[in-house]
Amino acid sequence: MEKMVSSYYNGKTEPDVTPKLMFNWRKILFSTIFALILLFWCFGFTGKLIDYYNLIAEESNLSQEEKRLYEHIELLSKEKQNLNQDWYIEKLAREKLNLAKPGEVLIKVVPAENP
Repeated sequence: MEKMVSSYYNGKTEPDVTPKLMFNWRKILFSTIFALILLFWCFGFTGKLIDYYNLIAEESNLSQEEKRLYEHIELLSKEKQNLNQDWYIEKLAREKLNLAKPGEVLIKVVPAENP
């Protein structure tokens, strides 16, 4: 049974419900604000987490690219060293320019056409 409290303002006896209503409204308002703050924080954190994983993937790709470029540099430095040697220049001239030594005969292989 509800507690009856006399009201001094209008002379009637009414149930005292204002403290309960105030408490419920405060509780609902606090919970809503807290939930909104938590929701915004989660979305912000999720975005940062996605950025973090994207950066990790990009770092991995860049590391592989760096390794590939170092291998290419090594290959080019070996070719540079070989370009100072006569045998390599002769080999390149034979392969790329179709040159031959005196007395040699060049044979060109033509691929067969598909019927």
